[in-house]
Amino acid sequence: MTKNQFYSDQRGSAHVSIAVVLIIALIGGVGYRFYTGYQSKQSLVASEKTLAEAKHKNDAGDARLLSQVEEKALKDADIEVKKPQETTPSYPAPVVAKPAPTPLAPFSFAGATLTATRAYGTNSSNLPAYREIALVGDDLWFTNANTSYIGVISPSGNVRSYKSSLNGSYFTPIAKGSDGRVWFAGNTQKIHAMSTNGKETTYTIPSQPILVESMVLGPDKNIWFTTWNNNQQGIVGKITPSGTVTEYKLRNGYARGLTVGADGRVWFATGLGAGSISTSGNISYVDTYGGRSYSPWGIASAGKAIWLLGHDGSEGSKLIRVGLDGTFKSYSSASTNNLFRVYSGPNNTAWFSDWTSGSIGRITESGKITRFAAPAGYKNVLGLTFKGQDIWASYTNSIIKFTFK
Repeated sequence: MTKNQFYSDQRGSAHVSIAVVLIIALIGGVGYRFYTGYQSKQSLVASEKTLAEAKHKNDAGDARLLSQVEEKALKDADIEVKKPQETTPSYPAPVVAKPAPTPLAPFSFAGATLTATRAYGTNSSNLPAYREIALVGDDLWFTNANTSYIGVISPSGNVRSYKSSLNGSYFTPIAKGSDGRVWFAGNTQKIHAMSTNGKETTYTIPSQPILVESMVLGPDKNIWFTTWNNNQQGIVGKITPSGTVTEYKLRNGYARGLTVGADGRVWFATGLGAGSISTSGNISYVDTYGGRSYSPWGIASAGKAIWLLGHDGSEGSKLIRVGLDGTFKSYSSASTNNLFRVYSGPNNTAWFSDWTSGSIGRITESGKITRFAAPAGYKNVLGLTFKGQDIWASYTNSIIKFTFK
């Protein structure tokens, strides 16, 4: 190799090296630009994402959850940060249990005095006659001896009536049943039950009596009743709320008037005195008239005593106090000669209706009688019932409220 050839080869190699370096530099520059562009783009995407999340939290009222980066992003975008107002936490006031109200003692009729009377006419409601009254809820229901209607009187004195489905019927006794219905009977040979909206259901009495005389809700939640036939042979019966009837024959005669004694037995008035029957059907008698027969007119329970009312056409009525132990004492005076019915009242009192004078009266356990006169012109009183401080009494064509204090 000549010297000139050597130098020529050396120059060629240098040129190649320079070219390689230039190419590498060019590629590196392009790569760097691409990399920095990519990084800038990623940073912009991250910033936009941060701003979007920050705006979402801010708009939702969750500014408390913003990070410092998110809060800065909002400020850089000139967006106001909606920081919630500081509030003082409130807590409900403690609930203080109020003491239960002390129940009011029942009004005592034992020494009450009459303060007012008010009459409500019933004749215009197809209810011309008197009969018995029963308290059902706030309303007073009463039977009518002349027509097939049952009457209802509201606390304000509004009177309405419902007609029985049986034509030619009339009714005497009435009582509130344990099922909330009104139970009544009369000459239909059936026991009737009516809901307070006037829906009537009837149940046949197996013995087919001429008349049902009396009715009371017994301690067993059944309705007890007495009946009468032409031969004056009567029964004491009971009917369950579902309508099952059981009858018990009396030894002789018939019974009128029913009451529940403090001994848990159902008591009834008979021609010779008083009788009582257990809820299982065991009957016993107390002959108070010394073998002489009086027409039974009524019976009432008052504490440890049973008040019995009998009537004789010539001697008038006779009032007898019967102890639950079977002892008895007769009370007869001008004050007792014309009594028509006797009823169990509150606080161990017994009350009566006087047919002739139209007055009502109270009997204490010792036999003391106090009378309360009806408004002028009203006579022939029969049924009584008690509500609050009032006694409601049935008269011909009217119901009268006696208010006591």
